[in-house]
Amino acid sequence: MPAFSPEDIDNVRVSFPALSGDQVFFDNAAGTQVLGSVADRVQDYLLSPNIVNEGYQAAADFISASSDEIARLVCLTHASNILGTINDIKALSAKIRSLNSRILFCVDGVAYASHRKIDDVDFYIFSWYKVFGPRVQWGIFFNPAESLDDKIGLAGGWCQELIYGIPAVVQYLTPRWERIADQEEGLQFVLLRLLCYFKEILVYGEDTDDTEVRVPTVSFTVEGWRSRDLVEAVERETNGEFKIRWGTYYSVRLAKEVLRLDGDDGAVRVSMVHYNTVEEILLLHGALTTVLDRGARDDDTEVCE
Repeated sequence: MPAFSPEDIDNVRVSFPALSGDQVFFDNAAGTQVLGSVADRVQDYLLSPNIVNEGYQAAADFISASSDEIARLVCLTHASNILGTINDIKALSAKIRSLNSRILFCVDGVAYASHRKIDDVDFYIFSWYKVFGPRVQWGIFFNPAESLDDKIGLAGGWCQELIYGIPAVVQYLTPRWERIADQEEGLQFVLLRLLCYFKEILVYGEDTDDTEVRVPTVSFTVEGWRSRDLVEAVERETNGEFKIRWGTYYSVRLAKEVLRLDGDDGAVRVSMVHYNTVEEILLLHGALTTVLDRGARDDDTEVCE
């Protein structure tokens, strides 16, 4: 969800009167900036599902335990800003609704929408700039309006030329989703295999190139290096050609409480999309090798399978 004031939950309840007094669950590994500040405002909030550490069985156990009669809204991310892991939204939705058919199920697609086709949803949130479109913020559910037409319209206030380009984005992506997934699978296969040759690098998230399991958002830390220092060193080595990043990427609670990362420094992140190339990944690997003073792999380095 976008960044709002500490009154976020009150805004949710006002916009959805049916939620008044009921349980609202926000995934603790989500990408919201203000979750910590609003958690204590939510009745019966559950702070420690910790799905990441304990795996899919923990998620299933948590859902079964928490989807009781007072739960009315579940909000979670489709893919993690840091891990790149894809949540099985269809399975989660089916499970939750089998336990409580009244639950509203809302998905944040900010880290997923540019990588895979989105279909068969109730309501879904993402920003068009994440899907190669204009940088606009709709505020759909929080703008006062008398009708849905007023809430979701894009007229007024925005650059009309950019808004007019949104249909072209859809036309470009629609016939290409399968090829996009194939291209991204190759990119993450190469990067993940190259990174595992560095003994000092720890990659977070699933160590697979399976496009059903992850998107090509790859985060890691390097023993003996601050993430910021490494990113800046790589940028100097490549004259700014590669714009990898460091930080927590609006997933502060995931970074600090689950992954135990430095809250200010976070992890290095390589964010790939379909127009990147294997050649670019190889150049990035070369820059990392140079920066880490690894001209050749040590004989005792574990070989990746």
